[in-house]
Amino acid sequence: MVSTHTQTTYRDVLCHPSTKTATSKEEWNKVPTRHSNSPPTRSPAAVSTSNRFAALDQASTMSPNLDTHPAASSNPASNAPVAPPKSTETKPKAKPTKPKVVLLGDSIMTRIKCDRLSRSANVVNAAVGGRRIEQVRSDIVSGKCTDADSVIVHVGTNNLKQDNIDTIKTKLSQMCNTLKTNIPSHCSVAVSSILPRDKPPVQNIDECNEFLRDLCKEHKWTYINNSAVTTDLLYDGLHPDTRGMSFLAKNYQNFLRSAHPSLFQQGRQKSFQRKPQFIVPPGAPDWLKFLLSPGGSNTVNPYRRR
Repeated sequence: MVSTHTQTTYRDVLCHPSTKTATSKEEWNKVPTRHSNSPPTRSPAAVSTSNRFAALDQASTMSPNLDTHPAASSNPASNAPVAPPKSTETKPKAKPTKPKVVLLGDSIMTRIKCDRLSRSANVVNAAVGGRRIEQVRSDIVSGKCTDADSVIVHVGTNNLKQDNIDTIKTKLSQMCNTLKTNIPSHCSVAVSSILPRDKPPVQNIDECNEFLRDLCKEHKWTYINNSAVTTDLLYDGLHPDTRGMSFLAKNYQNFLRSAHPSLFQQGRQKSFQRKPQFIVPPGAPDWLKFLLSPGGSNTVNPYRRR
């Protein structure tokens, strides 16, 4: 059985008409809140915000050297975006490529050591023992000089035995024409003269060298005169000995020095100061004269006590 008794709440008592008292209407509608007894909030006191650098700002505006015109801020150049600073990093410089030097010829040229000739250049010794003029021409056609910066040719000794002077001249002319068409335009060429020989045949060498000189003038090449290599410097009557090869290598270095001066840049030479010359006083003893004489301090002193 459900109870019909309703429970009276505190709100019903306050709102029931029988609980009204003789109070005003405002007090009847006034409901106490939870924080009604809390103290009233106070607004914070005003804080002074004066700038202590205002005097400096006023002084700057009064300065006659500063432009405070209002149109100055409207300058479009001043409002333009600032470009980012350029990078100060230095890029590594590319190393210069070594010039390529190609050596063509017979067994005499094969004895030239590339590292002794020049360590600053890429020297390629393409010489082969027993080569004749027509065979060197075939080496040129095969492309051994297409990327060369300098070419040195020494050939003709092996043709003296089997060809006459007219045939040798014709072959030399054909070889030079082929070389000119198979090298770059900046390539420098040197033709080395035929060395003297004790073994027969010994004739026609001077005439061949004169013809080589004329060919070099025609093509504007360098003619290398090897007259310093005499027959006394040939160890077998045909090939030069160590001293003769040094003369030959020196001539080739002189050509490379003129064609590529940067390969033979000499280092800074030390500056040696001259030693002061002392005046030997009259009547000085022999040991003092010896020490004050030029070079006396660098030699053995005979007056030193043993």
